[in-house]
Amino acid sequence: MQNFLLVILTMIFVSFSMGQIVLDNFDSSAVKSIYELSTEGGDSYMDIYDDPADKVEGTASLYVHGVIGEHHPWGSYAQLI
Repeated sequence: MQNFLLVILTMIFVSFSMGQIVLDNFDSSAVKSIYELSTEGGDSYMDIYDDPADKVEGTASLYVHGVIGEHHPWGSYAQLI
């Protein structure tokens, strides 16, 4: 019973301590070039930039606009990696 309580308390501590870390707030993500854009076909493209006008938190938000061209009969793809 004591081991079970210790395991539960450890899990609660780890979830609360690790759950408060901000991974990326998207303030300057496009400027840092941490993303890779991958498209297929000549008609497909993606635009990515930091938008300071439309923000919820911090100084900017990440704006992503993608257009998928018809490279195959079923379409194509674009990826933000």
